[in-house]
Amino acid sequence: MLKSVSLPIPVQYGLMLAGVLVNISCSIAMLKGKRWGRSFWVSWSSVSMVLGLVISPVPAVILPGLVLFLVAAVFLYRPAVSSYFVAAS
Repeated sequence: MLKSVSLPIPVQYGLMLAGVLVNISCSIAMLKGKRWGRSFWVSWSSVSMVLGLVISPVPAVILPGLVLFLVAAVFLYRPAVSSYFVAAS
């Protein structure tokens, strides 16, 4: 499936590695209550979802991940969760 995407395979691997590193660093930041971790994760995930929908030969494969991302983003911005990030700062 990697060969059918318009991006070169090394670029795809680079994006995957960057995604893993961003997710790990944002997760650690969120556990410590850093607001930038939440904002950066939502931003990075939004951009990667849009990129995936644009370059994927089968965009329907991205949709379940998009639904899970939207659910997680809604929970991350609930008032109780937002107070956690404000209190920890």
